[in-house]
Amino acid sequence: MTRVRLRTVDAFAERPFTGNPAAILMLDETPPDDWMAAVARETNLSDTGFVIREDVPDADFRLRWFTPTVEIDLCGHATLASAHCLFEDGYDGPIRFATRSGILTVERQADGAGRILSTGPMEARPLERMLSVTLRDRPSSEGGEPSCPTRLRSA
Repeated sequence: MTRVRLRTVDAFAERPFTGNPAAILMLDETPPDDWMAAVARETNLSDTGFVIREDVPDADFRLRWFTPTVEIDLCGHATLASAHCLFEDGYDGPIRFATRSGILTVERQADGAGRILSTGPMEARPLERMLSVTLRDRPSSEGGEPSCPTRLRSA
């Protein structure tokens, strides 16, 4: 199997080892479901996000979330963490994710704030309206990059 990079990102945090952690993997192709479930069990975080580069109508990436026990339909902090990783890798959003809950777009604003928007149909899902989360730059005095858009920390 191809080597992959696994990152732990603390969402909603001012410093490392606080906030809401998510494991994030960037993949070039869709692995088997049982492999993603095994990775999520191994990370043992509340959520593991799998960002998959594939041709998806109306989206830039596929995004799937797994807990250590099951695949879930929606996870806000792992969505923000996934976008954070893409921004760190040089992707210049907005980023559109195809998910089981519809299309979610993460916008990076000029002042570094970010927002998650629901832009696709989300009928019979827990989130039916636009979800807006405002995030601030993390201060460079804490070792963060001034260009990072969110209060997220990669370990």
